Amino acid sequence: MPEQRSQDEESSQPNITLRKMTAEDLPQVLSFFEKVNPNATREQISKWTTPLLKDWPHLCWVAVKGKALVGAITAELRFFGVPFIEDLFVSESYRRQGVGSRLIRRALDEFRRMGVPFVKVESNPSTWPLAQKFYYRHGFRVCGVEQDRHGLGPKGDSVILKKLFKDSPT
Repeated sequence: MPEQRSQDEESSQPNITLRKMTAEDLPQVLSFFEKVNPNATREQISKWTTPLLKDWPHLCWVAVKGKALVGAITAELRFFGVPFIEDLFVSESYRRQGVGSRLIRRALDEFRRMGVPFVKVESNPSTWPLAQKFYYRHGFRVCGVEQDRHGLGPKGDSVILKKLFKDSPT
């Protein structure tokens, strides 16, 4: 069952719409994702984001105000079919207005339609303080920590979070 949307949240962003990401959005989206992946180069981000748009278009969304992108989310089924939110970003001036919540709910709704029992996401140390509050509000909980996941010492640590769907047998 989809999570409830508050009336205040919807009315605080009447001119912001969500749509599927397109190839034309990639330059701006890569710029967004550089901010949430401080230890990755634009080229590296492009290498994982571009195939997602091709292989998982129903899991790649942007938030738009007028013609300007103000947020984006990408997701996929990773190795062995593990559902994973890859990246989520909202422009600073649009944070705390429900844009990120709308993006993540869209991805979660798509995963539910696919019949997966859970979804995972990871956070790095630079985004963890804000990410923890956000993901906890959306029902995610810590399920693990991977030290030096990206070969960068403590900067490469990852916190893994998981959301179980209530209607799932697991």
